[in-house]
Amino acid sequence: MNKRSNYILLILLVLMTLPVVIDVLLWYTVTTYTTSFSEAKIEYLNNFPEPVRNTTLLTVISIITGTIAGCGAVILDNRSAKRLKTTAKVLAVINFTLTALHIFSLM
Repeated sequence: MNKRSNYILLILLVLMTLPVVIDVLLWYTVTTYTTSFSEAKIEYLNNFPEPVRNTTLLTVISIITGTIAGCGAVILDNRSAKRLKTTAKVLAVINFTLTALHIFSLM
């Protein structure tokens, strides 16, 4: 891959990582201000449009997005110059960690 396509892939991976990170931050923010799980769940779901107000669907979307971004980061790490390798590794760790968190939340 040439240098330009590596940067385009990096931008796409960051754009795929942001919703997953924001989703987790939103959940932790909501749970700090509510006392019960059912209140937190309702408050969390009120931040999303009506068609996707399903916790399982949101979790599956986050798992798929995080997995694709994590795998893309591994590919970027293997194909890029030294300058992008660290960024790609950090993205991969973030995505796979958050994906594991989402998988365990389904259990």
